Amino acid sequence: MIPTHAVLTHVNVIVTRMKHPHAGNTRILDYRPVERKIPRIKLWLYLLCLAAAFITQSSWSTTIVIIRTRDSIIVAADSRSSIPIGESSVFFSHDDHYCKIRTFEKVAVACAGVLEVDSLNFSVFKMAQEACAGPGSIYNKLTRFDAMLRPALLAVWRLAQAGNHLPVARIEIAFVGMYDDTPVFIHEQFEPDVRTDPPETVVKRAFYPHRGMVDSLEMVVMGERAEIVNTSLIKPVKADTYTGAAIKLVQIEIDAVSRVGGPIDVLCVDRNGHHWVQRKEECQDER
Repeated sequence: MIPTHAVLTHVNVIVTRMKHPHAGNTRILDYRPVERKIPRIKLWLYLLCLAAAFITQSSWSTTIVIIRTRDSIIVAADSRSSIPIGESSVFFSHDDHYCKIRTFEKVAVACAGVLEVDSLNFSVFKMAQEACAGPGSIYNKLTRFDAMLRPALLAVWRLAQAGNHLPVARIEIAFVGMYDDTPVFIHEQFEPDVRTDPPETVVKRAFYPHRGMVDSLEMVVMGERAEIVNTSLIKPVKADTYTGAAIKLVQIEIDAVSRVGGPIDVLCVDRNGHHWVQRKEECQDER
């Protein structure tokens, strides 16, 4: 008998509108899974192709791979950030020392996209740290984070609009931790609707594991992922461990895309807490 795993095969999208002070209309898209059994031997190819359906391709300077098993979650991220030179929206310099995975209390947070805007005193990680400092479960902490982030996004979208950056301005974030002794993560994408003025914030949200699928193997690729998908279409990506698989997938994108680069940080989250598999020296002081 061929062993099987339950994975997400497609989603139904439910659209609601919520009014937020100072943030205009926010559209929430919650992904609802449909379960299907597939052979383990085809799992990697299936997951990688599925990842392509979730992520909007744009000029990311990040690749983050999150792999969830029944016992743990592996998060792997590159270290490159792109910094605009002057007012240009075309030419960028690179910094290969950015820490894209950070831990606050019992929650790990991984981010891609527009994470800091000095002129607006805007920092996604500072908001995440403040949200995680409060009581409650990982879901309570995410709710507090969303309440802080959404009102601040209108100013970010307006600044991006003024500099002709709006089509590529977006934020992806994952909250990773334990809930009822089960490894879980929530993946959110925030992006402006360029058709509205002021830009509405469109939020796409997915919860892992999905209901009734606590034993499933699931993966999300945040940020740049085109080369990962192209490679998987030729042959499945193979590795001895899930940690090795996450590192290999990030490295595929680093080797192919100049916007992605630097050392790869890897964090494991399980019932015993957070464990750094590898972390660059510059991030030792980051929580």
